[in-house]
Amino acid sequence: MILKMQETLELRILEKHFGEPFRPNEGKLLPPENQVRRVTLSTKDPRLARIAELQEFWRRRGSLLFTDWTYSRQYSEAELRSAECLKLDITAVFEPAGESCGTVYDESCACPHVFSEGQQTCGVGGKQVSDLFLDFRKIPRNKDIARTIADEWIVSQRLAELMVDAKLSGFELRPARHKAHFREDPVRLESLTAGRELLDRARVQGITKDSWQFDCWMNRPEQRNLMERVWDENVKQKEHQQTKRGTKCPTWYQLLITSEPVPVLPPTKFGLDPFDEDPTGSYRCPFGHIAGLNLLSEVTFSRGQWDGSDLARTKEMVGLRGGVVRPHPILLASPKLRQLFLDHPVRGAEFEVAHLA
Repeated sequence: MILKMQETLELRILEKHFGEPFRPNEGKLLPPENQVRRVTLSTKDPRLARIAELQEFWRRRGSLLFTDWTYSRQYSEAELRSAECLKLDITAVFEPAGESCGTVYDESCACPHVFSEGQQTCGVGGKQVSDLFLDFRKIPRNKDIARTIADEWIVSQRLAELMVDAKLSGFELRPARHKAHFREDPVRLESLTAGRELLDRARVQGITKDSWQFDCWMNRPEQRNLMERVWDENVKQKEHQQTKRGTKCPTWYQLLITSEPVPVLPPTKFGLDPFDEDPTGSYRCPFGHIAGLNLLSEVTFSRGQWDGSDLARTKEMVGLRGGVVRPHPILLASPKLRQLFLDHPVRGAEFEVAHLA
């Protein structure tokens, strides 16, 4: 029985550097190559200081002692039940991200700050300007809530109904769209209203569908909006045909947080890894958008600026913009939301205690 929060740190140690201060055969070699050893330690373990020294020793020599790490926190039921607010961790993660499936983002207002340690940018402020397109076949099975590697959050029809019926606050649900079967399927322009409009526009300019110039003309920027309508109409038409055949896709909704963001407060810690809190701020946005590359502790946030919504997000972001990956806020949840997840076993998420100050 857990009487008080227990925090552990899991490290993925390169086997070629495995030695002191670890005990012989401590941890577990991970197949198939057996080149990495998983070791889990209490964050009160006195050996952590020596591990930090060795990580720096190997980093200076172009290598690493450990390549990955994960904090885990276990709470007693009493601790969770008495918490005024909680951190919501969506543990079901999948790819590809929405941007790889046709979701459109406007980056014109994104923060352009470039971090000193690389070419990655802050990127906070980019806006999603289309529906969320995902490959539903890649969503983890038997989950009610999940997120992409770009932290696009989705909930199942079952969970959507539970949240709406419970009159939870602080969020909206928008339909997510399944890209996999239809978004890139062939299009019969003559069968679509937008397609016929496109053909008429081409004929006015003396271009026929069968000419070699047509594809080049169709992909010009001035046809972009009309082509988006063509693709959307084609998807809806094929989804309707599929439904008539009785093979309906599962329904998913994008979870959007609408409550006001709340500021993070000390003693919340951010940094590069458990032994490097990034004192120079190499991965902190000077405009306050990103607090750090990773969250290293429990989260504390402002009591006075939380409006009591059942779902909220922090004002400060974590991570960076690189490829399809985007900075993301920390999700906060009320005890009412946690109780809903317990009463109707919701799969794909865990809770940690959050603190108010």
